[in-house]
Amino acid sequence: MNMRLIGIALVALALQGSYVRAAAPDDAALDAPIEKFEAQAGGEFHSLCKNVLKKPCGVEEISGDAERRDKELPHLRLSRTSGRKVLNTIAERSPGSRWAVRNGVINFEPKNLGDDPLSKKLDKVSLHGVSSFQAVRMVLDQAKIRFTYQVGRGRFGIVDLELKNVTVREALNAIVNADGEVMWVFIHTLKRAGVKSQGTLMMPSWRKEGIGPHGEAPANEKKQ
Repeated sequence: MNMRLIGIALVALALQGSYVRAAAPDDAALDAPIEKFEAQAGGEFHSLCKNVLKKPCGVEEISGDAERRDKELPHLRLSRTSGRKVLNTIAERSPGSRWAVRNGVINFEPKNLGDDPLSKKLDKVSLHGVSSFQAVRMVLDQAKIRFTYQVGRGRFGIVDLELKNVTVREALNAIVNADGEVMWVFIHTLKRAGVKSQGTLMMPSWRKEGIGPHGEAPANEKKQ
């Protein structure tokens, strides 16, 4: 076997050992027929991941892009389609973006991002007994990324992960993969005078059971 191919195979095996893996959205899943897909502009990815693929996702956008799509583009309506075709259509509606599957998580991201804090390498990430929302915040804090966050009323799973030699993006993917019913969203803030934040974090969740974003017990448990 060609030595270069052997090296690639070894790297792939090493990466597999670094993650708690959920079932990957393989070709069969992405190419499964979808009779109808509808989503509001700016919310296409959330609808696809939550309602159709039922898989965790990671979305990166540049501040203002989603708002512009919401104002300038019509609702997305597709018939007799597939997950892959939906992904390609979403990318076509956002020419500066692309999609990829990384360690079982579908990522949607800008093609060209000059300052990319999520590519920062972390030697070790240790997360135990915290909500997936808390875990993502801890990773961003560890990487010294300045961010604001928006939290909804979703439920989150408890995360236990030990990761080595990963980028921030890889760690975020591992977290949502371990949870299984959430997605991470990071809105990159363009550099400008007086703005210190590098981005805004959101964690849409479609969990019906779990803990609150900051570790709160479910309401019915609090009453007992």
